[in-house]
Amino acid sequence: MKQNNIHDQLNIALSLHREGKLNDADEKYELVLKQDPNNFLANHLHGCILSQNSRFKDAVLYLEKAVQIDPKNYEVNNNLGIAYKNLKNKDKSEKYFKKAMLLNPTEYKAYFNCANLYIDSEQYVNAIELLKKALSCNSSFMEADHRIGEVYQYIFQTNRQTENLYKSLEWFNRVIEKDSEYVDAYLMSGMSNSVSYTHLRAHETRGNLGCRRRREKK
Repeated sequence: MKQNNIHDQLNIALSLHREGKLNDADEKYELVLKQDPNNFLANHLHGCILSQNSRFKDAVLYLEKAVQIDPKNYEVNNNLGIAYKNLKNKDKSEKYFKKAMLLNPTEYKAYFNCANLYIDSEQYVNAIELLKKALSCNSSFMEADHRIGEVYQYIFQTNRQTENLYKSLEWFNRVIEKDSEYVDAYLMSGMSNSVSYTHLRAHETRGNLGCRRRREKK
């Protein structure tokens, strides 16, 4: 396959990929790779499609090859981090997310993805820090606001401190202010309100029982 033909095949593959015809696009990427195993774009995007099809072990082979070809490419480092995250390999996932962050500190995706990695391992403080960095890069990315609200709910589940429920409400309300049709924010806000009320009532009940017991002892 001549270089011009490789270029043409890649253009066709990219068009198919954009149209969501992943299998057809992937056939083209594989065709290119047979003739040019070191083609960065074909390795990267073939790896992405494998990852989208949940073939993560196969995906990392091609994404690793793409990283070797172009180690300073933000997208391939981020996508390799995602593949390793799905393989439950926290160390390698974190490595590539961090590398992506260094390569482009103004892009939000790697911050968000690494935050989710930290959430999975209950590193909530680190997760919130990265989610806020994602927002500083893209303030309209409401999924980060919503995720922070969820993290504060998780923290409440571990320490039962109601201040974390109030913080979760603040973040869900931020989402609603940005988009009044963001249904999940209403649902999660309602959950925080409900749990907060129940928790407060239980605390008051325990306090009243304690007062009764103290009065009975007198």
